[in-house]
Amino acid sequence: MKPSKILYLDLKNLLLKLGFFSETITGNHQLFQHPSGALIVLPSYQDKDYVYLIHLAAIHHILKKYSERAFLLSMAKARGTL
Repeated sequence: MKPSKILYLDLKNLLLKLGFFSETITGNHQLFQHPSGALIVLPSYQDKDYVYLIHLAAIHHILKKYSERAFLLSMAKARGTL
């Protein structure tokens, strides 16, 4: 797998700023969960490790799906259809 130029510490801080909380789970994985239900599971990285591109692509997909869902929910609330 090809590493990116993004440090795990930076990614972790970004996810926490977006409202995710983290916990270590069985098998040396890190779980990031958002109150909306969005869920990201990563292998355990050290803070100074570069995150693999495949993991960034998966996170991008999850965040995009999460933001689209949040947008649709806000539109439904605004229209009174929720």
